[in-house]
Amino acid sequence: MARRKKKKEINIDLTAIGMIIFGIILAIIVYSSDLGGLGNFIKFGILGGLFGKVTMAIPIVLIVLGLYIMFRDFSKLKLKTFQVIILTISVAGIFTLVDRYSVIPSGTEGLFSYIVAFYKAGANHEEMIGGGVLGGIISIPLYLWFNKYVAYAILIGLVTVSSMLITGITLSTIIIAAQELISEMLSESKKEYVENSNIIYIDFNLDKFDELKEYKELINYVSSKYEEGKNNFILIDEVQMCNGFEKAINNFHAEKKYDIYITGSNAFLLSSDLATLFTGRTYSIEVYPFSYKEFLKYHDLDNNEESYDRFVLEGGFSGSYLYKDIDKKYNYIRDVYKTMIVRDIITRNKIQNIPLLDSISDFLIDNISRLTSYRSLTDTLNTNKADVNDKTVGTYVKYLCEAFAFYRIRRYDIQGKKYLVTQDKYYLSDHAVKYAIQGTKNMNYGSVYENIVAMELLRRGYEVYVGVLYEKEIDFVAMKRNEKIYIQVSDNIGNDFENETFKREVTPLLQIKDAYPKMIIARTKHDDYQYEGVQIVDISNWLIRDN
Repeated sequence: MARRKKKKEINIDLTAIGMIIFGIILAIIVYSSDLGGLGNFIKFGILGGLFGKVTMAIPIVLIVLGLYIMFRDFSKLKLKTFQVIILTISVAGIFTLVDRYSVIPSGTEGLFSYIVAFYKAGANHEEMIGGGVLGGIISIPLYLWFNKYVAYAILIGLVTVSSMLITGITLSTIIIAAQELISEMLSESKKEYVENSNIIYIDFNLDKFDELKEYKELINYVSSKYEEGKNNFILIDEVQMCNGFEKAINNFHAEKKYDIYITGSNAFLLSSDLATLFTGRTYSIEVYPFSYKEFLKYHDLDNNEESYDRFVLEGGFSGSYLYKDIDKKYNYIRDVYKTMIVRDIITRNKIQNIPLLDSISDFLIDNISRLTSYRSLTDTLNTNKADVNDKTVGTYVKYLCEAFAFYRIRRYDIQGKKYLVTQDKYYLSDHAVKYAIQGTKNMNYGSVYENIVAMELLRRGYEVYVGVLYEKEIDFVAMKRNEKIYIQVSDNIGNDFENETFKREVTPLLQIKDAYPKMIIARTKHDDYQYEGVQIVDISNWLIRDN
């Protein structure tokens, strides 16, 4: 056996050396200008007539292939003969179409006459023309049967597909590579843009900016910080603390020299007066708490069970991430939530019945993901002797939503394709508020997961509704332009298609007759799979996707 193996290796080496030597000889013939009678006959009479311009590549291919065989394991060399032949013929065919007017004599007709004309062109001229007989075999029939444009399209398609099959490069690989290239180019462009930027930052919470709380002083300060030839940005936090700030902002806008970003409390930003101050000059950016993907990036974590469970407990209020102890995290979140209510809702709307507002807030927190109406909420409060009416309750709920404490999700009749006006669902801006206010005992993780999915859909720009189909409910109908997705959310649907939890979640989706995607998002802890067209996705995997 040892001798046999040695003989095999000698044959491989000889094969490689033979291909390299033959390639070198052909290179001398093909790339030389003065060859004599025999050399010119081989170059033009044989190679030129048969292969045309493709002849120029033959020596290179032979030498490269020989070197590959010599230095790599021959058993791993997979020559995709058919694909290589198709690629070679297609390339030759393209050369044939390009040179057809300079080769084909007037009056020439028929497939055979065309091919003969290309052979003679390559054999008789002292230059490579067209693709020879090889190119004529494929290109001329396409040219005669269709037209030159169709012929070009087919040949280019064959070159593309055969090249992808030979190299193993798929369309998705090309797209990903293109995306990475574009991303890199954009990153470089952003880097250059940032490096050429001048940021003028003012935070009115800081004492050092107290002297700028009159608009004229603010104008003078910003003007003194302006840098010619750079991208000048103005960033002002708590801008409402500057007396006459709207005059300063309108002045900066009129100068057309700045990109202007202003922030303030919710009460200020939601003021009805604000719209009149900068009519047609503003663009609002709604900032949500951290998503799961942002949570992972902030903490430098991988997506796994431990990371997701941590996100479920800690939520997306990034300020709480500075605290190591979970109780301190929740104290921070609770303080932020209560401050938001006191400062933004009570102050702005001059709320007198603060205990009622607290009761409504607690009710909504306790009932996230459940259908709620003003009537049911009023009845619940009145059982506790609150003595309130639907109108007052509705007003207070509206205030809580305007302050971004909660997001209202309306119901949508899937069959009738209309919006329903009774019973909505309410979701917290961040699910961790529920833990901070009510604790973590006896938690319904299904409702928490539903809250997480609802906020992620809003974060991705979807209009979100609760779906109603006959007497069944679809957790979410997410719509964006012509896109629509039906979604069920569950804690654990098990691993058996026959279990009751799975049937409960999948049945409403299967009753929807249109072709829009249908999905169950659950804590599956395994890869995606499908059941009768319904996609089953692990919630942590779904959360890290771009869409």
